[in-house]
Amino acid sequence: MPDIDYYRPIKYFGLFFVISGFAVFVLYIVSSIDYGFRLGFVIFSVSASLLQIITGLGLLFRRLWGFYLFRFQLHLLYFAFPLGTWLAHRTLRYIDKYRIIEYFK
Repeated sequence: MPDIDYYRPIKYFGLFFVISGFAVFVLYIVSSIDYGFRLGFVIFSVSASLLQIITGLGLLFRRLWGFYLFRFQLHLLYFAFPLGTWLAHRTLRYIDKYRIIEYFK
């Protein structure tokens, strides 16, 4: 039986989080200057993208806090019905089935 790397999809999630978080961070910084968004909206958007970047880095460097932040974001994704609910459910089931937490210890 071939040796399967069960951590690979989680690593791709981490890479996606870093890239998309950085893109959103830059987008909101640039668009807030151009369109004059309210300060509260900019602070919320920038802090959410920074949380996503931090989570992605935690997953890429296999830190336990990154794993827990990832699970937290997946639980928040349950509220994004229907696609977010489906993705969060499948990913959490994958994490539990293949005991992904063992890759972080």
